[in-house]
Amino acid sequence: ADEQTTPEKDRPAWKDWVVFGGEGVGIGFFDPVTDRFVIPLIFKRAFTFADNGLAAVMLKNDKWGFINPAGKVVIPAQFEEAYNFNEYGLAQVCINGKWGLIDAQGKFVLPPKYHSYWSIGGFCHGLAQVENKNGWGYCDPKGILVIPPQFEQAENFSTYGLARVQKDGLWGYINTLGKVVIALQFEFARDFSANGLAPVKKDELYGYIDATGTLVIAPQFLDAREFFDNGLAPVQTEDGWGYINTQGDLVIAPQYESVGQEFSDNGLTGVQLDGLWGYINAQGQMIIPPHIGYGCPFGPNGFAVASGENGDEGFIDISGKFVIPPQFPPGTLGSFESNGLVAVDDHRGYPIACMDMQGVKILYWELIEDKDWVMKNRHGQIIWPETGR
Repeated sequence: ADEQTTPEKDRPAWKDWVVFGGEGVGIGFFDPVTDRFVIPLIFKRAFTFADNGLAAVMLKNDKWGFINPAGKVVIPAQFEEAYNFNEYGLAQVCINGKWGLIDAQGKFVLPPKYHSYWSIGGFCHGLAQVENKNGWGYCDPKGILVIPPQFEQAENFSTYGLARVQKDGLWGYINTLGKVVIALQFEFARDFSANGLAPVKKDELYGYIDATGTLVIAPQFLDAREFFDNGLAPVQTEDGWGYINTQGDLVIAPQYESVGQEFSDNGLTGVQLDGLWGYINAQGQMIIPPHIGYGCPFGPNGFAVASGENGDEGFIDISGKFVIPPQFPPGTLGSFESNGLVAVDDHRGYPIACMDMQGVKILYWELIEDKDWVMKNRHGQIIWPETGR
């Protein structure tokens, strides 16, 4: 019989490399398996490798290009800014102050004529939003404007291949051909969920429509969000935030000051009560009582970023206990990546530590005698001995 292969077995080593370094020192790529830098500290900035095996890096000339896992520059450093390749094999770059999209050969697919990074959206259903002087429209991965710019605002295509757009101050929905399929009539609109319902605002209140534009849950809420996969949607009344089912019945009573953006894989979502965050399940039972400053969604590894009493961040487990104590300034702690590691940055985006799930630092900066910065590995060995980080 043929040997079965697993995604892990076929996973390239460069997928697990860590971007690390410092200002004035340089940025390189560290392999946590071999415990060494496989690409030296020669860049000013860098992103991790995208699925196509290319990484955006800033070279010493302050221009961005792209390297392969051998560290070779394969798309010359010529861009003022650059971001990693997406699943369509396109990367957003800026040259001469204008933004466009390039392919893996460095050729422009969408010409650099857009005035900001935000003028080009992400691809969904094969189309991405773009903005020019006429407003927002959509292009395909070949850079062709298939829906001419005409809207004041335009969002990603979502379920059923519908995108919400705004014109003359009102929101409605178009299909991937650019045809208006639900008339522009709402004060605001959100995306369709997998169950075929979308929150819309009419006469200052939120209700839900189906894919034909029919109101199936009457406008009655101060605010409303998309349905989650478990069939619940957060809604706000005068009593606070609660949850409805697909019939519009309140199944978790409105009582919370704020609610999380999703239910995690473990079935929990964050809620705020009396200023503190805890976690409930889909039945509304408080599984982790409110005791933290705020709590993010749980990741696949069962940990969630949470803040302690002093505002510093750490990680809690499903019991609500801090497994990695709150010790990192707000906004500096990332989420665990697929390699099981999490990065801690300073407020300028430079890495200061990289930890595993036990909180063990596998790579970190340390200040010696209040004057010299050194980089150490998980064994406490100095691997960058120079001073003046």
